[in-house]
Amino acid sequence: MVDAGRETPETAAVEAASRSAPKPFAAGLLAAAAGLLIGVPVALFAVLVPGFPRWAIPLAAASGAATAGFVAARSARRFVELVREAGERELKLEKRVIARADELSAAYNQLADKHESMRKELRVARDIQGCIVGRLDHLPPRPELDVAAWYRAMDNVGGDLYDVVRIGRNSYGFLMADVAGHGVPAALVTALVKVAFDGKAAWGIRPEGVCDAVNRTLCQLVGEQDRFVTAWYGILDLETGLLRYTNAGHHPPVLIRKDGTILRPDTECQPLGIIDEAPFYSVELTMSPGDRMVLFTDGIVEARNYLKEEFGYARFLEAIGRNPGAPPGSVIDGILADLNGFLMGAPPEDDRAILAFEFRGFAPRPA
Repeated sequence: MVDAGRETPETAAVEAASRSAPKPFAAGLLAAAAGLLIGVPVALFAVLVPGFPRWAIPLAAASGAATAGFVAARSARRFVELVREAGERELKLEKRVIARADELSAAYNQLADKHESMRKELRVARDIQGCIVGRLDHLPPRPELDVAAWYRAMDNVGGDLYDVVRIGRNSYGFLMADVAGHGVPAALVTALVKVAFDGKAAWGIRPEGVCDAVNRTLCQLVGEQDRFVTAWYGILDLETGLLRYTNAGHHPPVLIRKDGTILRPDTECQPLGIIDEAPFYSVELTMSPGDRMVLFTDGIVEARNYLKEEFGYARFLEAIGRNPGAPPGSVIDGILADLNGFLMGAPPEDDRAILAFEFRGFAPRPA
């Protein structure tokens, strides 16, 4: 329904054109002025020139006035036509602008709806990944073992993964993995890696056997997508303190002995998901009560501040050594305090994850 009293762009343009056009009275005045300007000089010329017939003076003046009036009338009509044409063009332009604005507004609303839908989907994906990564509440408390972890994705979802799996009565598997890339594709592969490790980790299967099985699964499912995974996986026997581990192209973790000695448990195995026949092997070491281990992804040591300086291994080890004898949660808090102070609010360029555990004592052997 259109409001008769509301001014629209069309009526406004027409009224502007009508206000700009000269009125009949104004046109008459213009014609009279033009007649005077032409007729008076003709009459003076007839008076001043000897021999010019007196009867021709009024005729010349009238002719000049008529000519001037005709010229003025045509000019006025042309002026009115130009004003009307300009008004019509302006009206058409306004209609085109309004139509284009409506199209842009509809497109913006559509994009806004899609953006909000994507945000909701990413929030759901983040919540789902939170159930996969970053939860240790499924582990029953053990006096022989203390575990803490921290995770922060660069986007809503990320490609880093840590996990702790109970294997048998007194053994635990520790995993730290990093999927190549970021965002949703990396998060999907992360879920696959989580399921693959959980499915392969079992009593009697050594770390190299688990890594070999996960590697074959990844090569079969995502090998053509260039989504390889670096991973460190170790199994700790709480009865003996024996830690057997395999490093598949990941950053070696930091083992801090009770006396302050630092080791970097490592193997030279290649990342997962590249070659299905790749060889994997494991190495053994013995942990003593009070020894702690810190696993991490490259987003920690390769984090950059606004000056593009890396946090680096030296600062990382310094943060770990600043609190000797601290429990795993306090060790992580110290690392994050130093990291945040170094970054000074610089945005992350990669996902970040830390997993720390302490071997506190030997579990009693079953009778």
